[in-house]
Amino acid sequence: MVYRDKDLNEEIDEARSIMVCGWRSKWNNNLDHLAQRIDDIACSLLRGSNILFINSRDPEQFAQDMASLGNTPVPDEVFEFTSPTRTST
Repeated sequence: MVYRDKDLNEEIDEARSIMVCGWRSKWNNNLDHLAQRIDDIACSLLRGSNILFINSRDPEQFAQDMASLGNTPVPDEVFEFTSPTRTST
């Protein structure tokens, strides 16, 4: 299957690695904003792609945030995004 990246207008036919640098303050108050950002990135990625977050968020708090969005922890502080991550409307 081939997907089209809506932002770059190019076909994607292989897994990609995406890096998200920083932490937006609005994610502290409402994780739905973070869920939306993850969904926006993930919607054009193929299975096997990765999203790497680099930020100064406390690792335990980040893990709690990811878990509360329904993401599954796997070894080495990695979370598997298995479905849309929105928590509420």
